[in-house]
Amino acid sequence: ERKRREEMAERKRKEEMEMEMEERKRKEEMAERKRKEEMEMEERKRKEEMAEEERRKRDGNGGKEAEG
Repeated sequence: ERKRREEMAERKRKEEMEMEMEERKRKEEMAERKRKEEMEMEERKRKEEMAEEERRKRDGNGGKEAEG
């Protein structure tokens, strides 16, 4: 009886550890995905700003070559 109880407790401990590991893994994956999305957004924003700057240069020079 005592041995069986110990085995049950051991199994429960293992299950809890596995669940914690799964949870940690899921959180890390979510954080990674969020980081990627933020990086992509930054990249897109930067490209848009560069394109806007190019347009401003062209428009500001009345169609002449952009100084550079």
